[in-house]
Amino acid sequence: MVCNLVVCDLLGATTVLPRFMVHFLTGQKKIAYISAIAQAFRVQTYGFAMQNILGVMAYDRYIAVCEPLRYHAIMTSARMHSCCALAWAIAVICIVVLFAFHVNAPLCSNTIKHVFCSNRTILNLACSPTPLNNIYGLSLAWSVNTSIFLVIALSYLRILHATPIVFELEGFYVPPGYGAFLFFLALCNYMVMLFANGVVLCIIVIDKNLHRPMFVMVCNLVVCDLLGARRCCLASWCTS
Repeated sequence: MVCNLVVCDLLGATTVLPRFMVHFLTGQKKIAYISAIAQAFRVQTYGFAMQNILGVMAYDRYIAVCEPLRYHAIMTSARMHSCCALAWAIAVICIVVLFAFHVNAPLCSNTIKHVFCSNRTILNLACSPTPLNNIYGLSLAWSVNTSIFLVIALSYLRILHATPIVFELEGFYVPPGYGAFLFFLALCNYMVMLFANGVVLCIIVIDKNLHRPMFVMVCNLVVCDLLGARRCCLASWCTS
């Protein structure tokens, strides 16, 4: 998986950086049409392939953490290579179809207002609208981004669910026999804070003369204070 990420990173770097260096060295800002199409194709392929590989890596980590005893049986060498090949194949096929839509589109300008060529920057030079390409490009970007995000998010959520992390708070010291006393002390503090902030909040909500920006800010401070008090008091009660 890491090797595929390295290859993908090299693809992205060699697509853009050598052309940058030539421009910096010679001062020439021109690129041939075929070179522009090739650069745009590689840039788009790099982006889609990177996302697909990250999705495959998330699935691999999910199997490794949630099914450790069956990992080698599930993620065999053949399946790993198949997943990587599928990630690259999907990226290449999607981008080939994307560029096939505008291969014969006439261009009315030759000025690309960007530092490198992409499908969108080339289509901006077309003489006529390209709605089919726009719809396909937006649908492809949305579907790929959403699906890969869901795969990564669900994989790591399952990993976090399978390996719960519990922290121990050592900042509290409760002397022996004082647990109940500290509990009621924290309870009284919490009830006073709830009552005081609740009264302030109710007065501001009920009195229409106080519906001004300053008191709206005070309401937000009250809610924030209640949120902080709730978390702290619950922690102290659990410790007591």
